[in-house]
Amino acid sequence: MNDFAMTALELAKMFGLTPRRIGQYRDDQLLPTVERGKFDVAWLLNLRVGEKRASNLRKRPDRDTLMALGWLSGTNDNPSEDDLAAFGRLFERNGLTRDAALLAVGRALQLVAR
Repeated sequence: MNDFAMTALELAKMFGLTPRRIGQYRDDQLLPTVERGKFDVAWLLNLRVGEKRASNLRKRPDRDTLMALGWLSGTNDNPSEDDLAAFGRLFERNGLTRDAALLAVGRALQLVAR
């Protein structure tokens, strides 16, 4: 059992969304499933913050970059090595690689530097 995994209904209540919207995130491959019918709350939080930060960009970043944009806001856009390691673990627990996490951070840092 994962402490970070929540159902669509639980996430919807927490974020003020509908369970259908959570399903749309999943269907659009923005929100990975970590267990049957459960999703990573930290992933959705960072994704939503990333979407807000990217709202004024001409081109919408990919999922991983949106995640990194959201996550970077919690580090004041200046992550430490420990922060980067934690972000890599977030990607790994969602079935992705640390390399993908680091690439996403690099792309996100380029966007915030503009």
